[in-house]
Amino acid sequence: MKYLLAYRKVILFLMVLASALLAPGLAELRISHNMDDYFSASGDELSIYLKYREIFGHDDQFLLVSFRSDSSIYDKNFLDKLKEVKEGLRMLEEVEEVFWIDDWTPAGLRVRKRFVEKIEGRNLFVSEDHRLASFLILHKEFIEKEAMDDFLGEIKEQLKSFPPEQIRLAGKVYLTRSLEEFMKENSGFLFLLCFLLILLILYAILGSIRILLLSLSVPFFSILFTMGLMGRLGFHINLFTTLIPTLILIISVSDIIHIVKGAGPWDSLGRVKYHFPALLLTSITTAIGFGSLITTEISSIMEFGGFVAVGVMYTFCFSLLLFSGISPEKYKSRKAVDRLLEKMHSWIQENYQNKWILWGIISCFILITISGISKLRKNSYMIQGVSIDSSIRQEALHFDQNFAGIRPLSILIENTGSEELPAPMVLQKLDSLIKSYMGTRFLVGPKRGEDAYLKLMSEDGKYFRFYGLMRDIGSKEAVERYDKLKQILSSNPLFDKLHIRQTGQARMMDKNTDDITRSIALGLCTALSITFILLAIYFKALPEAAISILVNTIPLLILASVYGLMGIELRAGTSIVFTIAFGIAIDDTMHILASYQKHKSSSSSFDPVIRDAAKPILMTSLVFGLSFSVLIFSGLEAVSVLGLSMVIGCFFAFLSDIFILPALLAMIRKKSLNLHEKES
Repeated sequence: MKYLLAYRKVILFLMVLASALLAPGLAELRISHNMDDYFSASGDELSIYLKYREIFGHDDQFLLVSFRSDSSIYDKNFLDKLKEVKEGLRMLEEVEEVFWIDDWTPAGLRVRKRFVEKIEGRNLFVSEDHRLASFLILHKEFIEKEAMDDFLGEIKEQLKSFPPEQIRLAGKVYLTRSLEEFMKENSGFLFLLCFLLILLILYAILGSIRILLLSLSVPFFSILFTMGLMGRLGFHINLFTTLIPTLILIISVSDIIHIVKGAGPWDSLGRVKYHFPALLLTSITTAIGFGSLITTEISSIMEFGGFVAVGVMYTFCFSLLLFSGISPEKYKSRKAVDRLLEKMHSWIQENYQNKWILWGIISCFILITISGISKLRKNSYMIQGVSIDSSIRQEALHFDQNFAGIRPLSILIENTGSEELPAPMVLQKLDSLIKSYMGTRFLVGPKRGEDAYLKLMSEDGKYFRFYGLMRDIGSKEAVERYDKLKQILSSNPLFDKLHIRQTGQARMMDKNTDDITRSIALGLCTALSITFILLAIYFKALPEAAISILVNTIPLLILASVYGLMGIELRAGTSIVFTIAFGIAIDDTMHILASYQKHKSSSSSFDPVIRDAAKPILMTSLVFGLSFSVLIFSGLEAVSVLGLSMVIGCFFAFLSDIFILPALLAMIRKKSLNLHEKES
């Protein structure tokens, strides 16, 4: 602290210089289209998936195109147009194959309803009412945005003989491009909205344009540094890291409010020194909370947690150095806002020890927890994360409801007996069981003596596969169905020499739902443990540290219970909220504890703590709650849930810190004093 402030201007200049030098890295940031970034590296699921991909290629590189007929798909003119489009699509360099129902009908004959009705798996190509036809287009893998744009442009050029309102598209490349644009527009709009709201709130609280501009320089340089560093190091933007600028913007406000509006001496260095322990504790514990995401072993989430932690620590240092040179006398006040905050502060001082309010809050916590925690479930869908009203989801649902579905099913089978295919009876039995238990409406597998439309067998004959599409039933039901199938297969002697595994990206996403929730829970336990050790060292006593950890688990339990009550299921986008909630909620607790540590030797009452810490905590809670409420309006479901969760989390964290934490610390203090009196 001494040397940090002694060389304040030099260090501040170096931090600004570092941000300026890293700023060009923003131009190097690209959105990641690699689904592997969302997969866990732990266990053998990834190695099996990579083996499958090596032999058969990707199972998700397909595009579904639906055509609507005004009368019937068997109309000659409609069939002629379909044939022309199919031939045109096959001529595209990026297209590997195009399938329609005529590949399964007798050669040379016109497609007719009586033929189609007898074809097993026709659901992929023809709707139940025979008014919709669907192509399955297999294509090369695309990594670059430009290649995706060109490919989709070529596809739409080939489809121009049909009116746009009669065509629907779905598939990874279409979803990825649409989602990328949606993420860019959505994250930019939300950041701007959040910035404007924080601008208004800070101006209302600070009342000074000069201090406001200086305050906004903190998140500005922090975001430049953090996101510029990401770009310079070659990291890509993903669904999680798009939130980093918004989070840094919101988190940076806390330190500023505590320095500007908190208690302390009326000289700049004295005030910063007064708040240094609390600011250091909050920054470290918040960074630990986000840093715990590194334990997930999923690169997209690890990058998110790591870079938010970097941004939090940069914000702490920048705020400390910047405001240590600004005299508090220059802080102006807006009388109307101050009067309102004083009234709220006075009410807290008068009622924080009110037993009726305390027991009312505790009863509310218990009731919500009992009602909701048992209803919490883990589940995820292939098409999730965007608004139910978005065109992306509507088009995906179109194929899910009218055709075989959009969820790829990949069963990898290792033949340990010989290099030849099993007997036809064994393959037929496998085909029947997979269809029955997995509920797939379109499935293809290897057959003796026949050329396959898809690559279904490895060159050495050791591996073969069944591949199909099914409806997007969710990870919970998909895992349950596969577990039942696996149990039946393992008990049947027909398959003794076959090692059967489900794989592919759909399976990896299902597995990740379990891995992510488990990893985040483990990371939170690690963060709580490290925080407990830090607090035990800071207090030099275990009871206070244990109480602090207990109080910070309350908002997390409430959040989990609210999820259960509202039917919000745990998956990657919703599980990560608990880590963010911990990182934000611990902020207020640390300021209460730092003030408690200052006053506990000079006063037996908790009043000085509430007098010093309650007002800035009230302000930060209001800022956090209002700022995160903006995210509720996001079109991305995961971001919308984050906004709602943080509003709820901030509210209950505030209640816990103002009412429950003082009560528990007072109990510990009373027991300690009684024990001291007995010993004396």
